[in-house]
Amino acid sequence: MSIIATLVASAAPATQDLLVGARDATLVHVEPHVAVHATDPEKWVIAGIVTSPDQSTWSCNAFSTPDAGRTWTRSHFGVERCIDPWVTFGEGDTVWVTMTEIQAGHEDDERFALRVFISENAGASWSAIESDGRTFEHAMTMLHDNQVVVAARTTQENGDRVISAWNFAPRLGTLTPRFEFAPRESSDPMVTGLATLSVGGIGLSFTAGPDVRAGFVREARQNEPALITWRCGHGSGTFGGYPSLDSRVDHLYHVCVGPEYTGVWLNLSTDDGQTWGKSKRVDGDIKSQTRTPMVAAGDHSVLIAWYDRRNDPDGECQDVYATWATPNLSRIGAPFRVSDKTSCPNAPANGRAGSSSWNSGGDYGSLALIEPDLYLLVWADSRSGRFAFRYTVLGAPKDLTPR
Repeated sequence: MSIIATLVASAAPATQDLLVGARDATLVHVEPHVAVHATDPEKWVIAGIVTSPDQSTWSCNAFSTPDAGRTWTRSHFGVERCIDPWVTFGEGDTVWVTMTEIQAGHEDDERFALRVFISENAGASWSAIESDGRTFEHAMTMLHDNQVVVAARTTQENGDRVISAWNFAPRLGTLTPRFEFAPRESSDPMVTGLATLSVGGIGLSFTAGPDVRAGFVREARQNEPALITWRCGHGSGTFGGYPSLDSRVDHLYHVCVGPEYTGVWLNLSTDDGQTWGKSKRVDGDIKSQTRTPMVAAGDHSVLIAWYDRRNDPDGECQDVYATWATPNLSRIGAPFRVSDKTSCPNAPANGRAGSSSWNSGGDYGSLALIEPDLYLLVWADSRSGRFAFRYTVLGAPKDLTPR
């Protein structure tokens, strides 16, 4: 039986959560993002931040597996003080990893420089690609019409912050502007999601405004943004995690955490982001702190996951929770616990990295589709006292999918 067939057989509703291999156990691992090969689903690549507890050593690494987690290879990019690592498979075994380097000797947004690495062998080895993209913050990438697209918040020469999308030619190291959008309500917008539209072109989700309005802008109609929801928010102190976006044909799914870490809110658009339905709370409507929402859509199911502190009366320790929904959101299941042990970010072994800088394990975790209704979930887990990357495979329940 193939590895994927074994995963399919054992993934209802979840396999045991497992540790990503090839890690350095003396370091803290946070903010993972995962990609799965389009035609060889046993090949996975995870990019993440790896730091010493006191943050004196701080870089980004990639963890690749050619056999669905049986063996792992770790690659060190050598970029000090990096944030927002993001990984995307291109055609064949080509993989791109982007990250933002916080450069010394610069102030404000001038500190943020886009760094890009490319692998031709599914993450086994990497080459640095020069990029002219300074002031790129929270850069996200995807493959669209055989072209790598980069979206980020960028800063213009006059200091204005805008949401931008670019085509990237990796072999030349060049970025060609695709479109940009400046929300009128905010001088501090942020890209939170990137999607292919069924009508052609791309769309971006973003946050803007002091009360955190979530919106969506389509490439062909960049001057006509749509409101997704007012439900998104930030808490005091620690950032609650970026909202998440995914698309399936003409359906778009957006999920975010509410103000003061309350609630996980899901929205659906069935017209390529022109309009959005009413927000639906999916975390069980209980009094609990929630962070770092994730969403992914399969052929017959939608999976939503997040960090949740319902099992700790003091609200300090967390588990990974998830729930299922039908594609039209007519049915949303009860939340269930994914992680089999509780994780405490403030554990002494995490040092400053866990107590303040990445108190939730990073600004995002990650979901990816392995097969039509089989999902790979990766998160930062501190059950051992120090953050490490763990993963599990989740198969959609039979009552959500055709028998």
